[in-house]
This record gives sequence, C-alpha cells and structure tokens, in this order.
Amino acid sequence: MTKRIFCVARACVMTLALPIMSCAAAAPPPAPARAVTKPAKAVVAKQTTPPTRKSELARFDENRASTFRIDVTREGRPGGHGTGTVISTEGHLLTAYHVVNDEKAMFTIVMDEAGKSTPTTYPAKVVAFDSDDDIAVIKIERRFLVTAVLEDVRNVRVGDSVYNIGYPYMFGVMVGRGYIMKMHYALRRPTKTELEDTMLLNIPDGSGTSGSGVFAESNGRLIGVMRVMFWVQSGNEPPLVVKAITPTDHVIRLLDKNHIPYSLGESP
Repeated sequence: MTKRIFCVARACVMTLALPIMSCAAAAPPPAPARAVTKPAKAVVAKQTTPPTRKSELARFDENRASTFRIDVTREGRPGGHGTGTVISTEGHLLTAYHVVNDEKAMFTIVMDEAGKSTPTTYPAKVVAFDSDDDIAVIKIERRFLVTAVLEDVRNVRVGDSVYNIGYPYMFGVMVGRGYIMKMHYALRRPTKTELEDTMLLNIPDGSGTSGSGVFAESNGRLIGVMRVMFWVQSGNEPPLVVKAITPTDHVIRLLDKNHIPYSLGESP
C-alpha cells in the first residue's frame, strides 16, 4: 500500500513538470545581463553636541559667579561675615549696611576660585550707604566680566518665585528658594528698628546671608537685598517667620546719587 501511494505521487510530479519544461524550451533566450553600477554609499558625518546644564533658575550661573563672602575683622579678630553681590565690572559690590557699619573694622572679600586650594582675598572699602534702607556699596580693586543685573521693581508681583545666594553659618555658598509674600511693607515699633517700604519673603535665611542678592526665578534679575528676619507669634500658635528685603528701586536711588555704575534689565 505504501509503495502504491509513492508511485502515484511521483507520477503527478512528472506530469506537472512536463508542461513547465515544454514552456521553458519554447521561450526565447534571455537577454544578456547588463552591468549595474551601485551608487556610492553616502557618508554622513556624525555631529556631536556638547552637554549643557540648563538650570531652572534663570541666570543662576552668572549670579553665583557674582556672589562672594564678606569677612569682617575687628582689632585683628573675626567679627562675623555677610554676603555681597557684584553689580559693576569695576568692582562694586552691593550688601547690607549692618554688615559693614563699623568704621573701625576691616572688610575683606573672599573668593573661592576654582582650582585654588586657598581662596583669594581682596580688601574692601565702603563707598556709599543708606542706613535707613540698610544697604551699602563696597569697592575692591578688581574688574569683573560678570555682574548681577538689576530688575525694575515695577515688574515684580506678589506670589513671584525668587531665590537668593548667600553664605549662611560658614557652610559655604548656598541657595534658598521662596516667593514674595507682600510688597511695600512698613513696620513701625517704638523699641525696634523701623522698616520702610520693604518686600516680605518666606525664603530660607541664616546668619551670614545678610546683604545677599535676591533674584527673580523667571529672569534671574536682582530684585532686592536681604535685610532682616523677624517673626510674629500669637499665643501657642507657631510663629510666622518672614524676611524683609530692600527692593531695587531704593538701591538704584543710592547708586544714581553716588554715580556708581550698574546694569538694569530692559522692561518686557
């Protein structure tokens, strides 16, 4: 039975193959093959893009490069420190007046430059101040390529996100973030320092950040100078801690009065 099936299958194959062979014999001979030249393979040069660091804080790198520690020395001994922000290429730094209000003290700008094991220091002198607004300008003999850019305070609104760069508690440079709580605030108390036309922030702060620059997150421009921290408490409720800063319109008034150069951002 197996052999019979095999033979039938073989016969079918042969029968089907005959017409095919016959047709192949009747077809004209194929045309000679033409030589086909393959196109040269395109060479695409690889383009590499160097990695970049895009910070969510506008102008952070520039503002960081413009921020330095101010060391205070009284009678040869350390007398605290604060923070200053470069505002001109000629070596002017903006800070708080209460950082540099001792006529007998010496002030030194400390620059932790990359690649150096010890920081570079420059003696500084006070060239302008306003004790009511708690702002001062000091000068060192060095030129700068990068400075902070001042913002027109009329472009600032309550709720705007901000950040500051300072030197709290000798930890080194640190960044704080927060937002504007109130504009044009005045605090008058008979036994305390009065505050006139300040901005209130909820930004982190600490000893050593006095005089630090406060910048708008949206464009990185300087909107004020860190001034004082205070808190309000009622009964057993947690205290409300706020920071008061001197806004840039007061700063610009001092700079213009004393013919100190600065950079002001363009209005939108």
